[in-house]
Amino acid sequence: MDGILSILATIQLLAPAASAEPAARPAAADDRAKTARAQAEVPVEGMRCAKCAANLTAAVEALDGVARAEVDLPGARVLVWFDPQKVTVAAIVEAIRSVGFEPGTPKVSGGR
Repeated sequence: MDGILSILATIQLLAPAASAEPAARPAAADDRAKTARAQAEVPVEGMRCAKCAANLTAAVEALDGVARAEVDLPGARVLVWFDPQKVTVAAIVEAIRSVGFEPGTPKVSGGR
């Protein structure tokens, strides 16, 4: 019995503690967002689930010049930090369309 308790105690020490907090965004993504020169807030119609949000995030972040994209699923929008010298708002809108969503009129700050 002591052997089993010892094994269980070891397993408990080695296992990561469960947390109710979501995983933190990598620091590199936050750093890229800080160096971006502009931010666009784009309303998006058609997003229904986390998979939709993941597909949209991947499509927008794949664009050269996009530092970070953050989907607000309940708010039906995506926030995009980008370098306007490398990527246009029109390219971001097209990336949203390319994965099957309908973008609204973007609100841009800090760039063109």
